[in-house]
Amino acid sequence: MIDLEDQHRITKVRLQNRHSLEFQIMFRDQGDAPWLELIPPTNSGRHKAVIEVVLRKTGVYSRKLQTELIGRYLLVRLLGRSNCSYHTSIYWIEVHGMRTPGFCEKSIDRTRIEDEHSNDLS
Repeated sequence: MIDLEDQHRITKVRLQNRHSLEFQIMFRDQGDAPWLELIPPTNSGRHKAVIEVVLRKTGVYSRKLQTELIGRYLLVRLLGRSNCSYHTSIYWIEVHGMRTPGFCEKSIDRTRIEDEHSNDLS
């Protein structure tokens, strides 16, 4: 979960997902509000409507709905594969923004998670 109250300098989140069993993005405006779907559960690994999500001080915007506020909290849910022809599920989330409020230099913090599953036939 990304809480914008603590992350004012983040400007954009780019999502890339390959070979996952399920992928979903949800959002909400208040901390105690129920989660609403931005991208429904899909197993395609990529959703054509939303690949980038723009974060601003006032909330979360989607690239498709640039003028419409969708919330202040963003949840990305990924479920990897365990027994299939893909031995590795790869997900990564790039967070674009500034390192600290004092710097004007833009940076990219990239988190990449590789989950390797072995197919043990014995």
